[in-house]
Amino acid sequence: MNSRQHICLVLVALVAAFSGCNAVRSGLDYAGGGLNTIVNPDAEKMRAGIVWNKHAPRVGRSKDRTVFVVLEDITGIEIPSEELESRILSKLESKGYEVVDDIDDAYYRLEIFLRYFGPNPKVNRGRNRLISAGLGAIAGGTLGYALTHGRSRSTRIPATGIAALGGGLIGMGIGEGMKVKEFDFVADVNLYEMLEKPARKVVREHESEGQGTRTSGSFEGGLQESGSSDDTLDSRMDYTVTETHRNHKRRVTVWVQKARLSEEEAQAVAIEKMTRAFGGLLRKVRRS
Repeated sequence: MNSRQHICLVLVALVAAFSGCNAVRSGLDYAGGGLNTIVNPDAEKMRAGIVWNKHAPRVGRSKDRTVFVVLEDITGIEIPSEELESRILSKLESKGYEVVDDIDDAYYRLEIFLRYFGPNPKVNRGRNRLISAGLGAIAGGTLGYALTHGRSRSTRIPATGIAALGGGLIGMGIGEGMKVKEFDFVADVNLYEMLEKPARKVVREHESEGQGTRTSGSFEGGLQESGSSDDTLDSRMDYTVTETHRNHKRRVTVWVQKARLSEEEAQAVAIEKMTRAFGGLLRKVRRS
């Protein structure tokens, strides 16, 4: 074999090698692109539900169908609360209730506080105790004055970052597609139902206040005596109030889940579910 033939064989081998590398690289690029779009089909389905801290109250047996509604957004973030309130009012009117502007003219009083909207890192269908603990007690309790005596706290639960799976870029691509996200929408409700007869209730308040005192004295012979004591001042007060309404206090959580779920998607579904939850508190009027 002469030198010219040898050079030709080397060139052919190099061309074949480069062609093979390009084919492999193209194949990997294609596979990588496909893996980045792989999604668990089951996780792509939008799921949502409603969780009450107690069984949802069902009232509405009275023939008086007047209701007064007030809604307060104390989440500290932008939620289309006006849209939600409008939907709730329309829902109640469609069930035969008359929404009144004067609280004294209403048989039912519906007080709603929007408390939290955000991610639930535990993805446990609205049962994250961390969120409930951050919110504290149910807001309100005295319609029209609930925010004047210490504004109820809202909370923000930080979303945890997505953990990278083993296997480098391909593993992360699969993980992104299969990971389900959850957003929770939490609201507190006080539903007041007029009593047939006003009821008198005795309220007992008890306050304790600690107070420390120090004493000193001098006696014959130059002796001195000193000491300290802790006193507790107790104050008790009993008074009677007249109740005209029974309050059904509840907390409701709407959860929304889906892979690659955006905040906008979750909010739209959550508002629809929350409308259904509050609209269902009062029974539908049956026409005689």
